[in-house]
Amino acid sequence: EARKAAQARVREIAAIIEKTGECPTTEPIGPNDRGLFVLKGERLIDSGNIYGGGSWFVIESDYIWYVRNNGGDGAMWDANNVQTGGAGAIGWRVPANEGLAAELRRLEAVLKTKK
Repeated sequence: EARKAAQARVREIAAIIEKTGECPTTEPIGPNDRGLFVLKGERLIDSGNIYGGGSWFVIESDYIWYVRNNGGDGAMWDANNVQTGGAGAIGWRVPANEGLAAELRRLEAVLKTKK
């Protein structure tokens, strides 16, 4: 029951960040640069997979990101703004705040517990 509630809350937070956050873009700075953000924060609630699907959150000092992998066959890769090990992902960010960061950490702990 706690897992279902946590999963629902994760979906809600993701939707809020997509709706209210920004989906920033960058410009390539060289011929081999694709103009993608390289996120180096704490990665939480990670369901990313090698097939270009899944999603996760990244807590950085300035922003909290919701990242949806967008690297599968047939995906519109031009929409990607976050670097992954593959074709990339789409990321939305909101200003970092400790309340949201703490909630995401708590939700990850609930989701990692055995059923």
